[in-house]
Amino acid sequence: MNRAAGIDVSNNNGVVNWAEYRGKIQFAEIKATEGLSFDDGFFGSNWINARELGLFRFAYHFGHPGKDPAKQAAFFTSRVRNMGLLEHDNFVLDLEVNDGLPAEHVSFWGHVFCTEMNRLNPGHRIIVQTFPSFANEGNCASLGAWHLWVMDWLVPHPVMPVGPWRSWALWQYAEGRNGSPDLDVLNGDVEALRHFCRTTGKTGP
Repeated sequence: MNRAAGIDVSNNNGVVNWAEYRGKIQFAEIKATEGLSFDDGFFGSNWINARELGLFRFAYHFGHPGKDPAKQAAFFTSRVRNMGLLEHDNFVLDLEVNDGLPAEHVSFWGHVFCTEMNRLNPGHRIIVQTFPSFANEGNCASLGAWHLWVMDWLVPHPVMPVGPWRSWALWQYAEGRNGSPDLDVLNGDVEALRHFCRTTGKTGP
């Protein structure tokens, strides 16, 4: 399968040379916010540049289960909408820390966050991104209604975490080095990517 390819960028990458990726990728995951107050200063330019390349866009929020999930969803939504939300743009919850809280709390927190995101953004997907090891601790047990973006680096195929998912939708297969973006693929080709991004109003598989 010729899988659709993408990159993951954030403030950690600084200024991205988007022209370098013209014709090489079909989507981009772009950090917008974290917690209740962190606004990625590179989000606006990355969001616009990805659109100008004709890429499908996924905005992501780095979640903190120690802080109010509904307020984080509102903060995330506001930031993305202020920069322009097209009908085929979608959202990602990057859930990889527990803030020292038990797995049951983290899982419930994630469910509340994703449910609120669906309420605030009807017609747009919210996808859960996490590591297999984090999910295996029970932190994602309540999140099976939303697609999985699995982070599992430098392996021939991703390990499916124990828990609610039967398959992965997207895979971050390599961590960026020396400031370069992380690398991702869709579990499907470019036509599947178009369908995935434009089949709106659905939460899970």
